[in-house]
Formats: sequence, structure tokens, C-alpha cells
Amino acid sequence: MKSKKTQKPKIGFPAGSSILEVQKSYVDFLKALKTRIQQERLRVVLSSNTALINLYWDIGKVIIEKQTKEGW
Repeated sequence: MKSKKTQKPKIGFPAGSSILEVQKSYVDFLKALKTRIQQERLRVVLSSNTALINLYWDIGKVIIEKQTKEGW
């Protein structure tokens, strides 16, 4: 007796957008993330610079006060 070969059912994924649309969407997504990262890096640098300038200004002020008060 010969056995019948059964065909395995084809398993597919839900049909979505075409490859080109997915790629464009993916590229757009990555561009948006890159822009956000660049903006945040810039914000951090500017914030850090501001904090350092304020610190140096305060240190200078304290030194001048000490020089005046204690005659250094």
C-alpha cells in the first residue's frame, strides 16, 4: 500500500504594506529617532555649559568677597 504524501499547509503572515512602504516607514521612524537624540544631546550640552558658567561665576564672586573681606 502506498501512502499519500500530505502537503503541509502553507503558513503565511498577515499581508501588510508593500516592502517599499515598510522600508520608507522604517527609514522615517529612524530619522525621527535620530532627530530626537540629536536635539536631546544639544539640550544637555547647553544645559551643562550653563551650569558650569553659573558655577564659575559663583566661585569668582566668592573669591572676590573673600579677598575684600579678609584682605587676601
